[in-house]
Amino acid sequence: MAVSSGQEIPPELRELLVFFVEAVPGQYFTTSLINQRVTFSLDQEGLEDVLLQILQKIKNEDERFAELIAGLLAAYAPGEDKADIKREILDSLEKSIQDGSFNESEDEIQELLKNVTINQLSYEIPLLPGGESEFNLDLALDTGGGAAASEAEAWRGGVKVKALTSGPSDNRTGAYTIVFDIQDDKNLIIEGQVNGKYRQTDKDANSDFRVRVLANDSTGANTFLKLLLEGQSEVKAEQNLQINIPVLTETNSVNLVDYLKKPSGISVLVDGLPVYFDVEPFIKDDRTMVPLRNLAETFGCEVTWTEPGRIDLNREDISITMYIDNPVYTAGGIEKTLDVPPFIKDGRTMVPLRFIAEEFDCQVEYEETTETVFISR
Repeated sequence: MAVSSGQEIPPELRELLVFFVEAVPGQYFTTSLINQRVTFSLDQEGLEDVLLQILQKIKNEDERFAELIAGLLAAYAPGEDKADIKREILDSLEKSIQDGSFNESEDEIQELLKNVTINQLSYEIPLLPGGESEFNLDLALDTGGGAAASEAEAWRGGVKVKALTSGPSDNRTGAYTIVFDIQDDKNLIIEGQVNGKYRQTDKDANSDFRVRVLANDSTGANTFLKLLLEGQSEVKAEQNLQINIPVLTETNSVNLVDYLKKPSGISVLVDGLPVYFDVEPFIKDDRTMVPLRNLAETFGCEVTWTEPGRIDLNREDISITMYIDNPVYTAGGIEKTLDVPPFIKDGRTMVPLRFIAEEFDCQVEYEETTETVFISR
């Protein structure tokens, strides 16, 4: 498939997305000229409406739809004939319409979505290039209560997805979080979280991710699965690179898994999203130390430095004053003491993470096996 140097959406996929967007009623889009943003937002009723409009558009514009799908598939599989793919799609559409299996009524759409409830589905994009985009999905699943509930296992739970991207195409950054929990009718509980972040320029890209999955019974006495996957990747563009792929054997190849670099250091997540630090967090005297400004600004604070060593944190509901190398600080006019006093490292003020988080009424949990600090506001 042809992909532009800026890693833009391939034209075949872009044209298909345009086809779908054309079917969406305008009521689900809002534009704010003040904030310079466009927002697409759906609830359960809106999703049913949009799916119905898309299916009707596919039926009414079957030739165009088949052409777009065939073009996309042929782009991924150059050896396939586009005309043959298009003909198969049209034949399949015609057959499903004739035998009644093509869902195009409100009742059929509701039946299709009966096990899924959309609490939130939104996508917010900037009007100006380089701004921040945000995607949110919150859905609930429940397969119980239907006619087939007695014949198959019932599952219930939910999935939440949040993704943020910002920057121009030649210097783009992003972060994402996926949280899910599922429980069956026998009280098996599966919980998980996927976190990642990335940065991409026109010359290189890097990313890392972390996947955690835990499966146990409702009592917590039996653990069936405890999984942790972590990964990092870095790539650089080589304009003149030519690749000749040999036939791989055990003697001329290696197992890349043995050479994967394990992410190191402490990770900090606030409400499921990673916090980025310009000085890596570390342990000192059994306390997790982090750069003050990065964390405080995450909590919506204004940080002010006054020579020779005074730091002020100000938010509408609280003010904190502390001094370098002095364990005594004031919060809301009350004098308190730190276990580890603030100090300078690599030009950054380092403070105990738990102190900052708890002063702002946050819950803090530390998972030792993965060296991850979870902060909930």
